[in-house]
Amino acid sequence: MVLAPEVRFQRSGRDTLSKVFLKAIQTIRTLPKEVRVRKHKLKDSLAPLMESFGVTLRVVSRLSASDEARSHLLGFLGGGFGGR
Repeated sequence: MVLAPEVRFQRSGRDTLSKVFLKAIQTIRTLPKEVRVRKHKLKDSLAPLMESFGVTLRVVSRLSASDEARSHLLGFLGGGFGGR
């Protein structure tokens, strides 16, 4: 699953990431067993929240769902509306 980013200029990155995560678990009404991030900085920001929920947090080099979503978005934007 890929979580939608939020832009908040008045909040820290940690607060924004935490809010996105909390909003996601409220929406889907389930807690993941594991959260994967690409950068250690993101892991450091999310670690306290994930630990409080008992969720495993890992840094990985590839995020398949994120990479696929980005590829589709770039293809859509590059191809224009309707792929033209």
